[in-house]
Amino acid sequence: MNYRRWAEELVELGQEMTEKRTLAELLSSILNGLRRLTGSDAGTIYRMTEEEGEDYLIFEAAQNDSVDFSPKQGVRVDVGSGSLAGYVAETGEVLNIEDAYKESTSLPCEVNREFDKKFNYRTKSILVVPLKNRVGRVRGVLQLINKKAEPDCLADETEILPYPESEARLVLAAASQAALALERATLERQVQEMLEGLIATLVSGIERRDKVTSGHSQRLAEYAVKTAEVIHQLDEGRWEEVEFEDEEITALHYAALTHDIGKLAVPEEILLKDNRLSDECMSALEYRLAYLESINEIEDMQQLYEQVREANRAHHLSEELQDKIKQLAEITVELPSGETQQLLTAEEYDSLLAEKGTLTAEEWEQMREHPMATYEILQQVNWTEGLEEVPWLASLHHEKLNGEGYPRGLKGEEIPLRARILAAVDIYEALTATDRPYKKPLSDDRAQKILQEEAAAGAIDRDVVEVFFDHVVGDSEGLTEND
Repeated sequence: MNYRRWAEELVELGQEMTEKRTLAELLSSILNGLRRLTGSDAGTIYRMTEEEGEDYLIFEAAQNDSVDFSPKQGVRVDVGSGSLAGYVAETGEVLNIEDAYKESTSLPCEVNREFDKKFNYRTKSILVVPLKNRVGRVRGVLQLINKKAEPDCLADETEILPYPESEARLVLAAASQAALALERATLERQVQEMLEGLIATLVSGIERRDKVTSGHSQRLAEYAVKTAEVIHQLDEGRWEEVEFEDEEITALHYAALTHDIGKLAVPEEILLKDNRLSDECMSALEYRLAYLESINEIEDMQQLYEQVREANRAHHLSEELQDKIKQLAEITVELPSGETQQLLTAEEYDSLLAEKGTLTAEEWEQMREHPMATYEILQQVNWTEGLEEVPWLASLHHEKLNGEGYPRGLKGEEIPLRARILAAVDIYEALTATDRPYKKPLSDDRAQKILQEEAAAGAIDRDVVEVFFDHVVGDSEGLTEND
């Protein structure tokens, strides 16, 4: 045995394990590396997990140089003597089998021959090793199959050798390092799952408060990620040298999901304001009109009230309606006490003539604070490495390139590309959403025209808009429907 080669290969394998970003990549790397070290034709790897106090193995990966097949991952394997892997998981022992068929009666469990029958394969030498952590707990099981005399040949083209005991000990040592890497990756995935659960809870919280926009964040995340992925793949013009790391795409995804979390800090009477005046204000106004009619100051109280109701429900006031409200504001009411007051209070007048939707200028200022609240809320989360930018990105979805956005009034290069993507697709989603009871959804063509006008005015990124409509909206198969 060439111990120097083993030492060099183990160092290389250790380096590979530290570079793998996902649990699946790590397990595949462990299996491939130890097959390479031992000259094994095939192998499988299992991960130990627990559910309701019961340990069991999950089949994670299989590799075979001689057979081209698609392994079915995620299969549960019971711990115990029902299989070689289950036995090793239960006992922590190493099984070194010279010939699986000849030794089948002396083994602690039967060798499964279904794979061999299906693919006309011959399993001969097998080395089954537990992946133990530093306290001796089994975190997984590695199974190496058919050690080849000539590693570059297929199994039926070379002699199949037994695994030497010296090699088995080295594999066990390497497996302990693999177990630590597996344990670390499992912990990282659990942290990631906890983070995703937290995000889902936060998003659910805002959607429970504002059912009108339920699903908005998920659709926005889908649009944003798809746009970034397209830009990453484009290799011409401005995008030729633009690339996104996996963590940057993930951060964009989380930022899109959480961009409206700050609305949790917006008073409910503002966030859920469907009409310009509250029911209480409308009742008080109706009483004043009825009083004026009773003392013959006005002739058709009901007609005037209907005009107010029409303005109250409108998200955009026509000039005719604006004139009618201004005329109503000129009417005075003489109270029984002798005092006089305007038919409409100053607050009612401002609300009925609000330029944007149902919110007054003061209420809009409070609403515009939600991106900063988003930032402050998300800053409390202990983001994992590579996701530290999520709070910053999420808070920039209303910034504009010309500096007229909010809350920070950033402009130009101060706004990163991923935030520009968020800003553009946020406008599109709001324009085309089918679940807003106060407005009809716009067609894609109309939405595109509006976004192009915004880009021409210097508010949003023209190139991002072009990519979005050419490659995302124009290729919308698989995107979430607004239903």
